[in-house]
Amino acid sequence: MNKEDAPKSKVGGNVTRCYQIDKYDKEPFNDPPNDSKSMEEEAPVAKAGIDLTQCFQTNQLFDSRDAAIEWCHEVSRKNNTIVVIKRSNMNPVKRRAFVDIACQRGKKKNCRSKVTPDTRRRPRESKKCNCPFSLRGIRLAENKWKIGVNCGRHNHEGESIPVSSFNQWNEDEEKLVAELAGSGARPRQVLQALKEKNKECLVSAKTIYNKRSSLKRREAEKMSVMEQVIKLSTQYHYKVWHRKDEKTKELKDIEETEEHFCWVLTQLKSLFMPIKLPSVCVMNGDHPLINSVRVVFPEAKRLLCTLHIGESIVTNCRKEILDDEMWNNFYRDWQCVLKAETKEAVMDIYTDFVTTWVARYPTCITYVRDTWMVHKESFILAWTQKIKHFGYTEITTDESEHDQLRKYMESSSGTMGLFFRCWETLHGIVMNQIKHIRACNEKSSSGISSKNEIPAFEELNNYVSEHALDLIQFELNQSTDVSIGVTPCSCLIVHTHGLPCVHEVLHYSQEGRPIPLSAIDQQWKQLSMVLRVDNDFVFQPEVRLLQQRWMKASESDRCLMEEKMREVLLSWDN
Repeated sequence: MNKEDAPKSKVGGNVTRCYQIDKYDKEPFNDPPNDSKSMEEEAPVAKAGIDLTQCFQTNQLFDSRDAAIEWCHEVSRKNNTIVVIKRSNMNPVKRRAFVDIACQRGKKKNCRSKVTPDTRRRPRESKKCNCPFSLRGIRLAENKWKIGVNCGRHNHEGESIPVSSFNQWNEDEEKLVAELAGSGARPRQVLQALKEKNKECLVSAKTIYNKRSSLKRREAEKMSVMEQVIKLSTQYHYKVWHRKDEKTKELKDIEETEEHFCWVLTQLKSLFMPIKLPSVCVMNGDHPLINSVRVVFPEAKRLLCTLHIGESIVTNCRKEILDDEMWNNFYRDWQCVLKAETKEAVMDIYTDFVTTWVARYPTCITYVRDTWMVHKESFILAWTQKIKHFGYTEITTDESEHDQLRKYMESSSGTMGLFFRCWETLHGIVMNQIKHIRACNEKSSSGISSKNEIPAFEELNNYVSEHALDLIQFELNQSTDVSIGVTPCSCLIVHTHGLPCVHEVLHYSQEGRPIPLSAIDQQWKQLSMVLRVDNDFVFQPEVRLLQQRWMKASESDRCLMEEKMREVLLSWDN
């Protein structure tokens, strides 16, 4: 083997640079027998590399496994390499305890997934280069440990490594991180506290984030899923309700029955002010839920999700209608029933629909009649066009977010600790929705889009939602056709959205004045997630202090504050 002049190692060994591919000239240290594949199956040494065999050859006996591993880390660090634990077994059967240590740039992972050129992803760069470096530590008598060299060669050069890569947590630092993270401190504050306590601390902010997540998962593994739900809900200021047995204090399950739906909706109703109860409820077609909404919100208009109805009809009728052309005609005729604009038209179109298909597919007609047509007032346009639903006739979801949440739910079903990841995903979905709403409100109240810089919107810009302006813009574009009698105005948007229709917009345009703010429903003027208060109400310092205390209070403290405020209000009535 050809060699260059080798520089002296800091630990007294020689670092040899290798420039040819050859096999190992020594038998590996394999007591106890190595259960992994033979070293010949590993990748051979590359054309450039370093040999650290002499650096790791030692007769020293270590007092513990950790001491042996720490020595390996120290020698590796001095030679600009990083080693990691590859395999460890403290209680093997009929063998001595051992630990295998390998180079961080060791064996590459084999991708077992079958891909095609169309589905193959862009290859990711990896530092792993099948480095064959391998050590083994074994436990001897009296709990002593010895390190042996299986292969001391690296198939790559040494590299400059940040010292922080070798930083190890001590008990005091881990305890401090746990205390600060439990008190709600941010990672930046935790890092500052660590450096104030130990100026030589080399922990990075990324390490703090990882450690905090690890501590949370470790704590979650000690609790049941229900305990985690209650704890995390309280910690993140969610409103929590639960049913429990008065005798045993055991929490009861919530099922999809009318009784339980009524209980849930009643709790939800308590969050609304009496004068601000929901005027419209959109739901799927579950009969217990429909009946419960009728009981708890008797004044609210009940709408059935048209998307859910369509999916249900596909599920129950498509298996009966196998021919694609027949199915397309059947579904098109059903859509005509949904879009009928008058009650008389509904009866005529539905009669034709039944007459056309009842002889061929009686089961489908029976399903549509008995399941959905009994609720026709809740989803057919002839009735819903008079309900102010602001365009919400479907319950839509973000499929990407829900797919991610579903994967976490499936993985956490058997492991308590993984529930925390599921919770973080669920909380992230809620927070993303809140951020999106705030961003839209901020954009509507502080900026003006170029398409909205028109005289008709002079009084509306920064006071009305941009989505409402887009809907009015559509009416403006149709005003030309209405003025020449091409398209009649049905005033649909007035009833469903509370916005001026085509002929109203045309009236303002002919008078040469902008659309007044009074023509817009109050719902579109709500550009804050906090309900506006009347202008004649003055916020005193005490009220602001109460608001600050409320935002910082826990769930139990909020309940106590509610009781105190209720006592004050009732005392005034008396």
